[in-house]
Amino acid sequence: DIIFGKADGIARINTSKQHFNEVETLLNLIKVSLNDVDIPLYRDTILDYKPYDLTVDFIGICLQDPNKVKYKIKLEGLTDKFEELTYETRKKSFPKLKDGEYTFIIYAANNDGLWTSNPVKFKLSIKKPFWKGYIFYVLLVLCLVVLFIFLIIHVNFFYLFLFCEISSLVTT
Repeated sequence: DIIFGKADGIARINTSKQHFNEVETLLNLIKVSLNDVDIPLYRDTILDYKPYDLTVDFIGICLQDPNKVKYKIKLEGLTDKFEELTYETRKKSFPKLKDGEYTFIIYAANNDGLWTSNPVKFKLSIKKPFWKGYIFYVLLVLCLVVLFIFLIIHVNFFYLFLFCEISSLVTT
């Protein structure tokens, strides 16, 4: 027991009746959107290349004290560190994602700081642009070789033409 003196008497707190909240926060993704268009949450998403703005809306429910819910979020593939957010922030944006593999991971803590044991995850893949693929480099080398051969042939014809003109001038 803890006893405190107050202006109007004594306050007594029975610490044996104080309980730690062992119930994990219920955590859920509400909405995921790319460039302000909602995408389905039931499967991993593979997208063609272009810059995307990712926005994730989420909620953690703690019935004992909803105002003390905290979040840890990370977008693997963009950052290595978790960012802590308070209950007031239930939306996170990641602007201008480039090609690559991304995994959004979120944990939530209840009013007593008990973190969820299983995070909520969402995977997202943005394909490489065509100019980052090996086929593009093969075609580029092939075009350069064809251009080089064309230039050699063109220069040889030019010199042949000059030789013919000079020899015809010399003979006349």
